[in-house]
Parts: sequence; C-alpha cells; structure tokens
Amino acid sequence: MNSRCIGQFLRIRRGSQSTESAHDLEVGCLAPQSGLEPVVLTAVAARAPLRRNTDPAEVADTAVFLASDLGRGVTGNVVFVDAGFQIMGL
Repeated sequence: MNSRCIGQFLRIRRGSQSTESAHDLEVGCLAPQSGLEPVVLTAVAARAPLRRNTDPAEVADTAVFLASDLGRGVTGNVVFVDAGFQIMGL
C-alpha cells in the first residue's frame, strides 16, 4: 500500500468521521501487505520486523475483528496487517 493510497483513505476517513456519531458508524481502513512481486516479497520478508510475509488468514482475522463487537472501539485508523512492511516504507 503506497502513501498515495493511504492519503486517500485518510481523506475519506476524515470526511466520514463528521457523520459517524450521528449514524453510529465506525470508520477504519484495513491495509494488507503490499502488492509486490512474489520474488521481491520473499527477499524483503527476511528483513521485515516479523521476518515473514503476511498470511491471508491474518488479514481476514483482522477484518472479522474490526467488524465484530470486539472492534467497536477502533475507529478512524488505518490498521496495517503487513508483517511490518509499512515500518520499512514498503
């Protein structure tokens, strides 16, 4: 996920937050691992904070959490499920 996409998410989120309390909405963004080529992902994963790639089930689990009552206090955030790639600027 590049910074331009994240910036657009944040603009959408800011615009949505003004109406969220009136409509009981929770606004957030789920940002899965970058769409890099598999060869590049494998090479970069060795240097990522978790030293691996993200499993698709981890993204799904996070989406289920955010959509459930357990995630009701999470709003107005970008949640990165990327094994630390965002920290590395990818």
